Amino acid sequence: MKLRYQQILTAVIVVLTTTACENQMSDRQIVLRHSHIVLQWLVLVLFLSVIAILIFFLCRIQKQNYQLHRAIKSLKQLQPLSDIKTASATEPQQLTDDEDLQNYLKMESLINEQKVFLNPLANIDMVMEKAGYSRRTSTRLIQQFGNSNTRLDYLNQKRVVYAAQQLLADLSASTKEVGARSGFYDDSTFRRNFKKYYGVTPAAFRTLHGAGGAEAPD
Repeated sequence: MKLRYQQILTAVIVVLTTTACENQMSDRQIVLRHSHIVLQWLVLVLFLSVIAILIFFLCRIQKQNYQLHRAIKSLKQLQPLSDIKTASATEPQQLTDDEDLQNYLKMESLINEQKVFLNPLANIDMVMEKAGYSRRTSTRLIQQFGNSNTRLDYLNQKRVVYAAQQLLADLSASTKEVGARSGFYDDSTFRRNFKKYYGVTPAAFRTLHGAGGAEAPD
């Protein structure tokens, strides 16, 4: 009888132990299953994020390519510089170098003959109109052959050369008087331009050269 009770007790303990182990294994399986599901969701979210980033960059690259294509197309539609006409309405044909030189020499002769530069209010346009040249043509000729960037520089150079001759020809005249005779508004403008072309002041030029001849500035 005692042995039978022991067997029953043992069986009960085994059953309880087995049940507890099964419950414990079931809990672990549930945890593992949940972990597996969470991991799958994380992988899915990561995958979708990567796809979204790739789509974003592909769209951006496509937009940049479209803009570049439009820019290239616009550049191809531009008219070549060689085809652009630069001649004015009054000058339909571009003069050759020989014709330009002849026209410049003619203009130079007219200006020197009439001594337009001696007038502080000198206007080259008046001389050029008589010679049949436009303002555009005279400016281009001065820049090409007259060693001057502007029409005013050209006139001042003429005035300075004339003043240099007068400084040596009339030693009794002051430098200020010579500047006024040469077409300059005031003495400071005269001295500044004279030094620009000759490298020295009018007084120093007169002292250095005395009664000798004057050379035209470079």
